[in-house]
Amino acid sequence: MPGRSVSFRNTRVTTILDRYGTDNTTTVQTPEWMVSLDDLCKSTIEGYKKYTNLYGYFSESSRYIAPDLSENLFMSSAIKAAELLLILPHGEHGPKIDWKVFDGTIIKKATIVRIGTTEGTVVPLQILTFETVRFTGIELNIRYIAVSAQFAKKTNDIQVFKQSDGKAEGHKISSVDFNKNNLEFK
Repeated sequence: MPGRSVSFRNTRVTTILDRYGTDNTTTVQTPEWMVSLDDLCKSTIEGYKKYTNLYGYFSESSRYIAPDLSENLFMSSAIKAAELLLILPHGEHGPKIDWKVFDGTIIKKATIVRIGTTEGTVVPLQILTFETVRFTGIELNIRYIAVSAQFAKKTNDIQVFKQSDGKAEGHKISSVDFNKNNLEFK
């Protein structure tokens, strides 16, 4: 594991856990954030059977730039991805993820979903999808599992609600394919 990966993970995990904590794991309510990693996770929540609770995540994307930022002429259109960091509770997915880190097997899709309740119904408010995911590191400790990964494509889908009456209005979707250097916004 490269030195940057260890530093990245420890810094982000500490920041996320200090801000949000993990105390919500002892309640029986539906978690606000959940994650699915192909078929590695499971839960008892209807509609989210292949998910597990998500304590926190961090993802960063950027593009290459030249030292002169004053003109687009010197900016590159090449985009790059940084690591994705997921902070999960312990569970039977832990050994499976641990194995995938060292095996190098690609996860086809990692899906992060923010869940809300509207008129008594559990609905996805935001869905982040990462495709062609390769785990690059794992940290196991008494409080959580932190796993870092790289990915080839990211899609961010946010459900938009009207301010006037709270009814669903549609979606705002951005997508970045790092392999094809392709951007989309709908």
